[in-house]
Amino acid sequence: MKEKYDIYSEEEDIEKYYKNDTNNYNKPDNAYRIKKVNEKRIKALKRKVIKRVAIFGMVAVGLVSAYKITTKPEPQALPVPEGYQEMMVDEYIDNNETIEDIAQKYYTEDVRTCYPDFEEYIEIILKDNNIKNSDLYKQNSIKVPVIVDENNHYLKEIAEKEKELEALPEWIGYTVQAGDTLSTIAWNSAANGDEAVENLKRMAKANNLESSNKIIDGQRIKIINPMIGTLKREIESLKEEFNDTITIDNNNKSK
Repeated sequence: MKEKYDIYSEEEDIEKYYKNDTNNYNKPDNAYRIKKVNEKRIKALKRKVIKRVAIFGMVAVGLVSAYKITTKPEPQALPVPEGYQEMMVDEYIDNNETIEDIAQKYYTEDVRTCYPDFEEYIEIILKDNNIKNSDLYKQNSIKVPVIVDENNHYLKEIAEKEKELEALPEWIGYTVQAGDTLSTIAWNSAANGDEAVENLKRMAKANNLESSNKIIDGQRIKIINPMIGTLKREIESLKEEFNDTITIDNNNKSK
């Protein structure tokens, strides 16, 4: 059997769908009847297509509306109060810590002024670090947003040290003393072991030394300013004290 809206051209179809047209049905040439039947079929097909498109459009609009209603909006912080500032602090992760544990450490009363919903605060921490909760164990550290008083003395000290650091020349001349090695000089100019290794390579290259430790008393060489390492270590120490302060303050507060 043919589909309801097929185009008809066979004699039995003409007779089935056009037998009431007695004036033209008995004509020797069936071309007229074939044309008329096909026109009816095409019109019916068009009506069916238009109806289905309209139904599909209404369904699509309904789905979009439902998505807008059910989709949870992106969590956002409230404006920072006057006299305060938002900053990111580094939190080094212990093996057994969860994202909830980390967020709780920093969920002070000041933080709550901008992040009143604790669950949203967690979502923002994950988003800022571009990680999922399940990937936390892969991170050595993450950044956590906090709200602090602009007059916090740690922040002032850190800012002053950073200005001093920025003003220092990176390279200075140095006369090698008894017992000096390029490795010890590199350690003095760095904030950590990785930076010391990098500084050692840079100073060996800058002084055209085949071996990084082949320096002698009285030799004049270029070195990375050791005050850079000193200031970097002081800044890191202040940041750690600052972090400890805001987490210790929070230990006596409930979520």
